[in-house]
Amino acid sequence: MQKNINDLKREHEHAVEVEQSLHTNPIKREIQNLFENEFSGEKYKSYTLTSARELVVTRLQSSAGSGVHKAVAAKLSRKAANMKSMEDLLMMLNEYLFS
Repeated sequence: MQKNINDLKREHEHAVEVEQSLHTNPIKREIQNLFENEFSGEKYKSYTLTSARELVVTRLQSSAGSGVHKAVAAKLSRKAANMKSMEDLLMMLNEYLFS
């Protein structure tokens, strides 16, 4: 299947938006920080699901500041608290990071 030029432009624009949001959104910066440090490589295996949830909730809430970011952090924190496995928790964070 061949893509037309408009589809390619939309994909490029979306990629640029995601890249910019990684730098301007404090929640995405914090999630990136978690993946670069606490959850990098095999390090995530040293956390229990409960301790990982607590870490995520604490870090999200501390990074949120106020306004719209605070509301998003609260929503993500609620989602994190309901995750049934470590993989689900990491996937939820990854999905938000690249949304």
